Amino acid sequence: MLILPGDATNSIEFRLEGPLPQLPKFFVSSLSVSVGPYYSASEHESHFLETAGSGQWYPGEGDEVRFDPSTGVLSSLILRLPDNNSAEGYCWSGSSASRSSQADLSIPAEGRVCNMPSASLRCISPSGDLLAGLWRTSLEFKSIDQELVVTPSLSLVASRGSVVGWSLSNPERYIADSFESTPDEGPDSTLANVLARYLSLVDEAAADQMLDGDTFIRSELLRMIEDLDVRQGAAGRRLILIDAIQELLDFYY
Repeated sequence: MLILPGDATNSIEFRLEGPLPQLPKFFVSSLSVSVGPYYSASEHESHFLETAGSGQWYPGEGDEVRFDPSTGVLSSLILRLPDNNSAEGYCWSGSSASRSSQADLSIPAEGRVCNMPSASLRCISPSGDLLAGLWRTSLEFKSIDQELVVTPSLSLVASRGSVVGWSLSNPERYIADSFESTPDEGPDSTLANVLARYLSLVDEAAADQMLDGDTFIRSELLRMIEDLDVRQGAAGRRLILIDAIQELLDFYY
């Protein structure tokens, strides 16, 4: 039994029973990763009402972990990416953990109400090929012994019986800005690099600096837009990241 993060006197058990059929979506503007039958706001609401687990109706706080109340099988996740980057700068490599798509889990609960906090730290590899959310210090990523495969690219990772984080491989492939699926335009190494630079730069501390008119951050953001030539690569996903960067520039400058 693997324990999900949270503080409560009781817990509710559920099960991961094979990878979920949907592809993840990485909403870069709202900093969240979702996987499940989220095809529209109304379908999200219906799914939420028909399942059990953590989360509050949209927009919720904390992470949303939903499972079938009759079978206890995991059916969806919404994982929110924090504003703070890991100070250690270490992102789990995934090389030493055992991988499984089946596991028994428990989520802290008060009665039948589950509340699971969002990760407190984030990290992205320099190449942009791995994005991770951490509920604890990233140093624990060095002792990961289990990887729970939610989809082929999205995993929960555990250490010594507790889930301590999650990881999304090749996050640039899943950049989205709506419930609708984005066309598969193939991998884009330039986009992955700019995404890594963006998430490494724009954190909670950077927000305070931008409020003070920091010119270095502004110039770096403008350089990222220049590097994302929409005549090349995955133009649709590049445009989504450009829009997110431009939104920051418009707000702060």
